Amino acid sequence: MPGSTSHLIAKFLDELTMDNFDVVSVKILQRVNANDSQILYHVTQLIVEKAVKKHGQTDVCVHLCKEMVKKVSGKIRDTITKNLKWSVISGGPLFREHPGEVCQKELEGVTVSITTALARSSKTSLDSLPGTTRHPEIRRIRLIRFIRQLSDLTAESKVSEIITSRAIVEKWIATLLDAKDAEKLVTLSMLLDSAGPRWDASMKMMKARMNSCFVEMTHIAQTNDDARLRALLQVCRIDLPHQ
Repeated sequence: MPGSTSHLIAKFLDELTMDNFDVVSVKILQRVNANDSQILYHVTQLIVEKAVKKHGQTDVCVHLCKEMVKKVSGKIRDTITKNLKWSVISGGPLFREHPGEVCQKELEGVTVSITTALARSSKTSLDSLPGTTRHPEIRRIRLIRFIRQLSDLTAESKVSEIITSRAIVEKWIATLLDAKDAEKLVTLSMLLDSAGPRWDASMKMMKARMNSCFVEMTHIAQTNDDARLRALLQVCRIDLPHQ
């Protein structure tokens, strides 16, 4: 990605608010549409980073995703990633592939950061830790809020504008459902508690997958010695409406 383009788009994203959205989002899309799929992916990374790094940015980032899925040029094509029909993905459908993938990497990264912070402090929860030590937990909370709002958007959108797909939700669950990693399970519990009801309501065939997930989580909760994790898993199972 050319440095000047990267810096310019990052500058526009930093300036973007709901008040100036109509003007600044056009500038972002103009730069995106004048470039290639590599830039599109990088911009997606910048959007997610803005949502999780800065307080109060979730709404504007989700709104930008909504605009991009509708307005990214069909001239931007990915010749490597193929859909199920083995045709080249381009434009909005190509952009729809990216937020979920970036969020998955962020979910994995934040759990590693939290585990590392806890190991260094010899604590079982970040709640009692001071200052910058809690940054990974804050990122996790903001990331889950961003995913929830993307899921809300999915429930309200036309099929052609859906961002959070069943396939990416399956990947998130598979990544985080790890009985040997407490922070992955905590993250999954928080994610299901926040976004799970949206997935259950808006995605066909998710009920069976969610149910199997809860069966496994219940087993983990019953056999795990971590009281915090056990409580989170149990509360998550109770709170979700289809149980």
